[in-house]
Amino acid sequence: MADFNPASASTALAAAADVQRVTAFLRKVYGWMCAGLGVTAFVAFTGLGSPAIIRAIASNQLLFFGLFAAELGLVFVLSTRAPTLAPGAAAGLFVLCSALNGATLSLVLLMYTGASVATTFVVTAGMFGALALFGSTTTRSLAGAGHFSFLLRFSGGRRS
Repeated sequence: MADFNPASASTALAAAADVQRVTAFLRKVYGWMCAGLGVTAFVAFTGLGSPAIIRAIASNQLLFFGLFAAELGLVFVLSTRAPTLAPGAAAGLFVLCSALNGATLSLVLLMYTGASVATTFVVTAGMFGALALFGSTTTRSLAGAGHFSFLLRFSGGRRS
């Protein structure tokens, strides 16, 4: 009993509680992303299956660009005002943004084969899952990875 250190025990308990809070938070974030992608896919494939919807969006540039502008506007609203919005309002706007994304993507899906679209979704989901698993289980600091990814994004992936 002489070796018991209450300070280190409380630190270990606090660290375990922090890990549980982060895990719960990440589970919610990944759940919302999964739901958003599900809504996007559902609306895109529903629109794709309806010739009337496709004809309306494809033949009316004002409607297509209006949908696109509304989607972009919602992204800006959510990214700037999400902390101040009521949770229900934020969730509703997120689902609406996902649905608008699906509506605009339905036209893009017409340009590619179903196999290429499915392959792209599977590869993207697999990479996201693998990177999420790596990020949530690694003990290394990934702080520098953000700067590296940012540079790659704006350099077009080219190395000089």
